[in-house]
Amino acid sequence: MLPIEKKPDDVFLIVKRSELQEFLSETIRTTVEEAVDKAHSSPRDPQEEVPIDIHEGAKLLGISLTTMYSKISNREFNTFKRGRKVYVLKSDLLNYIKANKRRSREEILQQAK
Repeated sequence: MLPIEKKPDDVFLIVKRSELQEFLSETIRTTVEEAVDKAHSSPRDPQEEVPIDIHEGAKLLGISLTTMYSKISNREFNTFKRGRKVYVLKSDLLNYIKANKRRSREEILQQAK
């Protein structure tokens, strides 16, 4: 048996090997299940992470190119520049749309309760 060096805050438990194995396997199983659920609950569409030029971005938002330039100059979107072309991430534009959505009457009533 190995010598055990005791410290004032140490606590020792006597547990059966089978109980420890059962506890560890259950803990690992639930941790893995939670990680898998989390990974599946927020799937990322690789198409959304693609940079698009501001012409495509304006078309996606349904706004004019002038308005798109205005929003970019007001820093409403993160932009990338390669040479003379300006790009935005499609996901940023979709998040912009989602953030500015109007709530339905049902959502307003639910919040009021």
